[in-house]
Amino acid sequence: MFSVGKFPTADHSRGRIFYTSIAYLITAIAFYLWTLNLYIINIPFLDDFNDILRFIVKFEEAETLSERIDAFFEQHSQPSHVDHRTMASRLMYLAVYCAQGVIDFKVLAYAANATMLMIVYGVWRGLKRNQYRYFWIALVVAVLLDIRQYSLISWPMSAFAFYCSYGYALLALIFLSGGTGAAFVLSLVLAILATYSLVSGALIWPIGLLSIIYSGLITGKRHWVFAVVWISTAAIVLSFYFTDYKSSVSIISSLQFAGENTLLVIQFFLAMCGSQFGFGNVWLAQAAGALILCLFFYHMTTTERAGFTHLHFFSIFVILSIGLVVAGRAYALTVFNLGLEVSLVPRYSLGSKLLIVTLLALTANRINRISYRQIVLALFGVFLLSAGNFAVFRADLQARYEVRIKQYNKYGIKIIHSDYFRDEVPIYADKAIENGMYVPPPRPMRP
Repeated sequence: MFSVGKFPTADHSRGRIFYTSIAYLITAIAFYLWTLNLYIINIPFLDDFNDILRFIVKFEEAETLSERIDAFFEQHSQPSHVDHRTMASRLMYLAVYCAQGVIDFKVLAYAANATMLMIVYGVWRGLKRNQYRYFWIALVVAVLLDIRQYSLISWPMSAFAFYCSYGYALLALIFLSGGTGAAFVLSLVLAILATYSLVSGALIWPIGLLSIIYSGLITGKRHWVFAVVWISTAAIVLSFYFTDYKSSVSIISSLQFAGENTLLVIQFFLAMCGSQFGFGNVWLAQAAGALILCLFFYHMTTTERAGFTHLHFFSIFVILSIGLVVAGRAYALTVFNLGLEVSLVPRYSLGSKLLIVTLLALTANRINRISYRQIVLALFGVFLLSAGNFAVFRADLQARYEVRIKQYNKYGIKIIHSDYFRDEVPIYADKAIENGMYVPPPRPMRP
């Protein structure tokens, strides 16, 4: 540990390193907040209708405690398919709703983006013994806050689901390494929240078990009690999660497809791993994905004296989460005649980002000394990455923003996509407005 006044480096430029890093960090945060303020609007988008508005209406109309609990655990559904159970996100929706008295999608979007702080904290913990950690955390935040995953900026439902599934899992792995009973109980709670953010969050259970076993082997302490409780809790949570669970993707069909189209699946996986560096190009993303995986295997096979940390296990979690998406989406390439460009869908690039920042932190802990010039060059490199993604994807973000406002001005709340207004969805949207739970902005809105 050290104070700002005694920055622990033998380099005479230690003050410049610290202040340059802080200045870069503040600039990256300020620019992201400017982007949020520019593009966030108080209009629901896609799943916001049937996971936020629908949940709040059902919760308010519930007459019994049982009905309210059912509203929390009901499987998130869409007109074309059913999806995750999003209880953890619904806790967030309800908290914001109770605090304000209305559903405000701007506030929800800000809150959802703020959950990235869990990831920043998790990486910071992994850098706690690094003398240049302010510099490394500036790089990490800058990578996280560029607009490559631009669809999550103003899509609260999806942002909560993606950020929280990763964030809760990372925190669970941190507390699992604590070794105390209280930390273990907290890790169980966080694992449950990760599971009920996205279905991929359930991967925390096998990864967490690996962490417990590894910790027992390294420390020599008997962690069998933790292991038994962890496995038992996982069995209960997952059995409850998958009771009456409906899936739009057949596991058998996906595995069969993967076996018959191995090369295509590998290409899809590589593109998703490297999408942060792809700038919208599949081939660039695949090349970057291959290099990132090489770095991943390097860190997995050559550990430091400290051994595996929560960041090692989290990188495995991210890899498997990407693989789960590939299993679900690669099958659609044939069924819906889609191209490999699906691997570059903005929200899926979050996995690539997290893999990069995790491996960056692991690499940082292997570097004992770095000069001020190298730090400036590294910051400039990340700036070029962020600027490149901004240049490539801002037009898409702007177009989506303008289309939403144009449609809202013309049609009102029933906008965006006709599929989202089949059956009961418009009923809940209308009820939310009629009962004052949601107050749409006045029309016409100006872009």
